[in-house]
Amino acid sequence: FRYSNVDSSVFEAAAELVKLGADPAFVATTILETRKIEELFLERDAIDNIKLISENRFAYSYLTMKDFERHSLTEDDFTGFVGELRSIESVEVALFASEAGNGQAHVSMRSKRYFDVSEIAVAFGGGGHQKASGFTLNYEGDLKEALAEVVEMIDSRLRNETD
Repeated sequence: FRYSNVDSSVFEAAAELVKLGADPAFVATTILETRKIEELFLERDAIDNIKLISENRFAYSYLTMKDFERHSLTEDDFTGFVGELRSIESVEVALFASEAGNGQAHVSMRSKRYFDVSEIAVAFGGGGHQKASGFTLNYEGDLKEALAEVVEMIDSRLRNETD
């Protein structure tokens, strides 16, 4: 309900589901307010990895396979952290990478207002739209080092763009 692409049809569909018996409080509690303690520990790791650059307009973080294994979780157990990064007051662009194994990481990007993250995603073989995009990063070696090229591209564009 909170993103710019939500229109009246979404609210109409939600109203219809409630008329058919859906319980909004149960759905919200189940989806938004129920977590495993291991997810909080993994989130702590992701928070520890946060970097802010470009005058605090770009926040990024990552988790490695070892992070997931340490908490007996998978990438599917930990979604949406890129939104937490985007929620930082000064941030325009957020990026979160999850190491998937076999020299690949899944990269999610979000923007708030003016930055087109789809251009970055396309440059790395992915896609999406202006405010939400992603791609699979193929690399050898260390994930943190592999992200350097992506980080530099976003940093460079942010330095040359304004609201």
